[in-house]
Amino acid sequence: MRQNGPVTQSEYLLQDDDVLISKTDTRSIITYANQRFIDVSGYDYEELHGAPHNLVRHPDMPPSVFADMWHDLQTGEFWSGLVKNRRKNGDHYWVRANVVPIRENGELKGFASIRVKPSAAETTHAEAVYRDIRENGGRYTVKHGRPYRRGALHAVKRIDWRSLSTRSLFASLAIAVLPAALGMTAWSAMTPSASLIDEGVLASGVLGGILLAWLNWKGNARMRRLLHQAHDFSLQVAAGNLKADLPVQRHDELGRMLGSLAFMRQSLGALIGDLERRIGVVEPAVTDLVRNNDAMASRLEQQASAVQETAASAEQITATVSQSAEHAHQAGEVTFGSVTTADQAAEVMQRLATSMQEITRQADNMASIVGTIDSIAFQTNILALNASVEAARAGEHGRGFAVVAQEVRKLASESAGAAHRVQDLINTARKEIEAGRSHAGEAEDTMTAIKAASHRVNGLMQEISAAAAEQSQGIEQISQAIGEIDQATQTSADSMQVADAVGRSRAQVANLLRLLTLDPEVQTLLERGDLDMGHARALLARACPSSAWPTARWPSGAWRSTAAWSRCPSTPARWRPPNSMSERWRCWSSRALPSRGKMSF
Repeated sequence: MRQNGPVTQSEYLLQDDDVLISKTDTRSIITYANQRFIDVSGYDYEELHGAPHNLVRHPDMPPSVFADMWHDLQTGEFWSGLVKNRRKNGDHYWVRANVVPIRENGELKGFASIRVKPSAAETTHAEAVYRDIRENGGRYTVKHGRPYRRGALHAVKRIDWRSLSTRSLFASLAIAVLPAALGMTAWSAMTPSASLIDEGVLASGVLGGILLAWLNWKGNARMRRLLHQAHDFSLQVAAGNLKADLPVQRHDELGRMLGSLAFMRQSLGALIGDLERRIGVVEPAVTDLVRNNDAMASRLEQQASAVQETAASAEQITATVSQSAEHAHQAGEVTFGSVTTADQAAEVMQRLATSMQEITRQADNMASIVGTIDSIAFQTNILALNASVEAARAGEHGRGFAVVAQEVRKLASESAGAAHRVQDLINTARKEIEAGRSHAGEAEDTMTAIKAASHRVNGLMQEISAAAAEQSQGIEQISQAIGEIDQATQTSADSMQVADAVGRSRAQVANLLRLLTLDPEVQTLLERGDLDMGHARALLARACPSSAWPTARWPSGAWRSTAAWSRCPSTPARWRPPNSMSERWRCWSSRALPSRGKMSF
């Protein structure tokens, strides 16, 4: 017996609606496991597929339980009992396992196990019984999945009085014994002569009772056989074998029941056929959805690329505008300094013009003073001349006075000459001052114009700086908007990936539903355990060359397109619809599953 370890003795509780299904071949090699069984066991599908079923056996399970199971299965019976299985991490879970042999045309093909959640009371009782079997060994035995205490008294207690077999047995005994007892009672009361007469009648009554008991037993045995056939047929259908045969050769109540079961199987087959047809209608829509998702993904990729380029350009523009705004601000500061300097220069030129006017006025005053001096010199000269005339008249007495008058006249002449020279200098200075004043006026006008122009330039630079700041703010808002668009594009791409995954999963579900219609070839692969990706791809290589399939790229990488899932190319140049469901399965399995055995049923 295989020993799986280690164990944690930590229980994993199933959900009330959990149904765990697995199938094996005749060698107990797993060929199929539904997704819930995969999840509960903790193993991957690759680990389960092709592995012995005792991979999930818990070491606490007594070997006698599995010996009882194999005894029933090898005799063609089904088996139902509580089983403690081990999870991959060492935890355990309890199930009520219903194991049935799968037969086709009377030949054993494998076994199917359908497990459900047991009640807490059943789990507690089974835990105690299995522990007792492991520790004591002799007190309990397991028959048909049910544990019983050993011993005659417990054997009587094990009799199921509600069983049809038990009731049939005791009814047959009653039918056989009651006429015999009545006959013996009547015979003992008869006279000797009468007994001689009625011994033949008594023997006939006893034989008739035995015959009635035998007929009752045979009828009940046939009824039990038909009920067993109905039970076995129901389990075959429950295990997914819609090819199970149930011959109906009666027209009574049991025949009608068997006919109803056969009709149920036909109805299930019709429902599955209708399901397959509906899948055939849905599948093109799913294919179109996936194709549209691929196209949308391509457009989103282009949009994302364009948005990223736009974002990069916007960042460059933002940097340029920010630099221009900074330069405009610096130019504004320089211009403001130039305006201040121009204002100061204008004030200096105004003061210079005022000074030139004051110099002109002072020169006029000096000219007036020089004129006065010239007039005084002229009068002094006249007076000296008069004094000389008077000295000449005075004769000898006026000679000294005449000398003085002569000197005074010289001084007056020199003063007049100096005054004339000063006047000439003043006139020249006045001309120069007038020219300087004219130039100062022109400079003042120029500085006034420069001042006005500087003020205008300063105003323009302030406007340019404000416009650059607004432009920088606008570009920043544009960059934020582009970032939001880029984020929205990425979100849309993620949503498209989710939609693509949903579409692909719907396509997988559609193909899995086609698989569950149990196409003969696929069913054979399932039962042989050969339905793996290597086998499916090898089958596809002959009918569906991989080079004929189109591809599409997502932003996150390469994805195979599913545009041609509903049709299988025989050659790259010629397309044809698949001839059978199994061919569609081969086409799907080679494309929908990226690695070996990635199937979840």
